Amino acid sequence: IVNSEYEIEEEILVSQSEWIPELKVNVEKLGNISNNGSIEEIKIESSVSWEASVDVEWIELSPRSGVSGVSLMTVVVGENVLEESREAEIILKNEEYSLTAKVKIQQNKLVPYINGYKYVDLGLPSGLKWATCNVGASSPEEYGDYYAWGEIETKSEYTIDNSKTYGKPMRDISGNATYDVARAKWGGSWRLPTKKELEELESNCKWEWTTINGKEGYKVTGPNGNSIFLSAAGRCTSSLGRAGKYGYYWSSTPHEGYGDQAYELCFDSSYRNVDSGYRCHGHSVRPVSE
Repeated sequence: IVNSEYEIEEEILVSQSEWIPELKVNVEKLGNISNNGSIEEIKIESSVSWEASVDVEWIELSPRSGVSGVSLMTVVVGENVLEESREAEIILKNEEYSLTAKVKIQQNKLVPYINGYKYVDLGLPSGLKWATCNVGASSPEEYGDYYAWGEIETKSEYTIDNSKTYGKPMRDISGNATYDVARAKWGGSWRLPTKKELEELESNCKWEWTTINGKEGYKVTGPNGNSIFLSAAGRCTSSLGRAGKYGYYWSSTPHEGYGDQAYELCFDSSYRNVDSGYRCHGHSVRPVSE
């Protein structure tokens, strides 16, 4: 700046920084996403154009590209029906300037509960879900309570004289809370398995005799690799017998020819079968649900 009359000069230095290509996001991780799925947003600040990609089908991105400025990307995370958590990574790139920004996605596993009780999907043809515990038990290996067929309360003794269904004509009781202890005690959609459903479990799964926390029984592994444990809980008559050696699990199906019997799954370490047992005996109950 010059004034010629008075020969005055003043200099002002003007400096400008160089242009720097930039691509950044407001988060590096979206974690603890519900297994039910979620809709999230990512804020993108960029001085260049960009493209986004993700290598899984359970995440949708919109938009998948943008120009310089501030953008919001919507991330739609689908439902996780697996019993394990899962991860993915969203990658934003600008090839011209070799810029990359990444966001990790972490989604929780399926919480497999029905009406407060945990289940396992074994991948059976019917799609039936099996409870992880017996009625009255709090862990898979615990024996739980014992019930006469068609009854919903435990007893000190299990005899013909105090049986409520022995010798009576009965239809299948699955889902009938008056006779089905699984429905009566657990509610919701829980119920006793039918004879056919016990046969499906027996014929479609791998059975391995094993011990969990000191309790013997079968690890039953379904076609999809998931498994349940059926303890050899014995049965009750005047007292508990055969515990640790034999298992007896009621179905909901009465024997069509004998009014004193109903179908059960019975097993020991070398044998298992869906057969009939006397209704008056106290057996274990493993609920099922659709």
